[in-house]
Amino acid sequence: MARTQVANRQLLDIIAYRKTANYTLAIDDKDALIEMNLAVANTLTVPPDSSVAFPIGTEILISQYGVGVTTITAGAGVTINYSALSLNLANQFSFVTLLKIGTDEWYALGDLEQAAGGSGTFSVTETEIDFGTTPVTEKSFTITNGAITTSSLVMVSPSGKAATGRVGNDYSWETFSFSVVPGTGNFELTANCSNGSVVGKRKILYTYS
Repeated sequence: MARTQVANRQLLDIIAYRKTANYTLAIDDKDALIEMNLAVANTLTVPPDSSVAFPIGTEILISQYGVGVTTITAGAGVTINYSALSLNLANQFSFVTLLKIGTDEWYALGDLEQAAGGSGTFSVTETEIDFGTTPVTEKSFTITNGAITTSSLVMVSPSGKAATGRVGNDYSWETFSFSVVPGTGNFELTANCSNGSVVGKRKILYTYS
């Protein structure tokens, strides 16, 4: 438990809960820190007031503790107001504050994924896909991202970084093609290796609009 003081507010005891799977907020999370510690893309869901009646004024800190991209999602009937590109946390160790302002209305304030700026830069997300232990030439995956809709344009490319359990850039000798079907809060990715079978994990990069 850590003790902190913000401006002239009273001292608060902040309890940190570290999660290793997708998570839906519970009443004990009021005024707590939720650390999402996953190696793959993951979601943190804000439930409706009918399920978990947080008092108005509740603040909950969210951190992407692991390398897997954390997406904040709204439960049924919940509105989350934000000014960024999406409700994805921007990077590992990014922080976001959820502030409840109405029965089923929240603000998300902090280090969220930002829209492309005038510099021509854009946001790219890295994640891992796992082909398993049986050699295959093609496999489909569901990639979770709460900001993606059925009308999104999603582009996928190989990452040059070694995936978990790998020691080099497998893509330097593998030739992959990717096809994508966007959905609500996710997209279906089919990866095809045209020059042989593959096993194990690979890293990919994706961006969307």
